Amino acid sequence: MIITFSPIRMEGSLTASRSGSTLVLNGTPVDLASYDAGAEPCPWIVGQPVRDGGVWQVNLILPHGGDAPEATLFPRPLILEADGPLALPSYAAPTEDGAG
Repeated sequence: MIITFSPIRMEGSLTASRSGSTLVLNGTPVDLASYDAGAEPCPWIVGQPVRDGGVWQVNLILPHGGDAPEATLFPRPLILEADGPLALPSYAAPTEDGAG
């Protein structure tokens, strides 16, 4: 699975994990195999996911704060080979105590 991101300045955060062809976005499962952006769109998915050569390609909204680091503002795609939580770019720049 290849996940690309569309960074957007907004309140709130995104948590995501993968299980086969299903993404769990903020606790809501979305089965990409039966997903239809035109019928009942998921607010976190941009456009229609595509399966190309057996690999899912999906674009997700990536919320970020006003002080987000460059890696969040210009994120690299995630290439997922296994199920589990997604390591998303940080919402905000780390603070001196390492939080963020």
